Amino acid sequence: WKFSNWMFFNMQRHADHHALASRPYPLLQITGADESPFLPGTYSDLMNIVLRPKRWFEKMDPLVDQWRKHFYPEIDDWSAYDSPVAAARPEHLSAIIEIFGSAPRLARWIERNPELLDNLKDPEFTDLDLPRGFMSDPEVESIARRGLARVYWTFEMSVEEMKGLIAEIPATDANDTAEVVRNWSNDKAFQIGMHVVRGNLSADEARTALSNLAEVSIATVLASVVADFVDRRGPVSEGGAAAILLGDLAGREAHPGVAADFLFVHDGPGDGGRLCALFLDKLTGLTQNSLLFSPVPHGTERCVVLPSSDLAEHCRSVGAARGPDLTRARCVFETGDSRIGGRFDEVRRDVLSEWGASTVAETAPDAEAELDAFLTRA
Repeated sequence: WKFSNWMFFNMQRHADHHALASRPYPLLQITGADESPFLPGTYSDLMNIVLRPKRWFEKMDPLVDQWRKHFYPEIDDWSAYDSPVAAARPEHLSAIIEIFGSAPRLARWIERNPELLDNLKDPEFTDLDLPRGFMSDPEVESIARRGLARVYWTFEMSVEEMKGLIAEIPATDANDTAEVVRNWSNDKAFQIGMHVVRGNLSADEARTALSNLAEVSIATVLASVVADFVDRRGPVSEGGAAAILLGDLAGREAHPGVAADFLFVHDGPGDGGRLCALFLDKLTGLTQNSLLFSPVPHGTERCVVLPSSDLAEHCRSVGAARGPDLTRARCVFETGDSRIGGRFDEVRRDVLSEWGASTVAETAPDAEAELDAFLTRA
């Protein structure tokens, strides 16, 4: 886009220089320099640099900065205007300026993925984002605006409701499902982020919505893995497999870029072990280029795969200092007939009792800190 602008400068009144090369180069203005920008020098002066972009920008960038300060003193930060996303989605310029001014994390994301801004025209977003000043009483207006977003994202959009919505999106296999779910969850997470930016959702409410979104995304991808496995190899043999959430995901404290930490448990060698390996592979793909999850590196040790016979030993090995992590851990998906998720919960409770630790998850972190993380976390 910079090259295009350079060409536009070059082409303005191009024919004029044939008549008089020493005349000043106008910038389509008929007023003085205090009222309108002027390009420096004459036609002949500018012809020496106009075909050399590096010299052109060395000359023009400082001049443009002067114009900005002189003609638009009310604008302190031009990053939104200079960003490529402003050229990619000019119809969303006001929203881009809003995001750059208050949500650096979202700003970086829309620069990489301008299509996220198209969600601002989706009825799902516009129906909840009431216009400013539509009521005479600002306090009542704020309650109405927040009430709509709160009811939708924390009550109507439950885990089961989200599962039903995403099940309607066609996908051919587990790989395709992971891509569909990633794009779908990115759109939803961006909408939630914009509601936080505009004060329609609080940090606690956003955390609830994002936790539901994360759980649905994970469970949908894992279910597609099992469906693929059954299509290709037949029913899962005796035993089963389960995915256990750890960390902030387990505690329902999700935020954009939340760490995707899992424990995969199976009933020894056989289909369960192969399923867990597939679980890890597809969830690793899900977290790449995700607004909701931080990337899980391939070959990571953050996600452990182990047989159910090693559960107790593994839980004890984490140590009492990490008791809170074990307290929050919970099963998000299981397949087969072995109740691995239930057995994990029993082992977890037994180990916590040995340490004298509470089996009830601790309260969520401070909402104000969570809101800051939501907007600015890298």
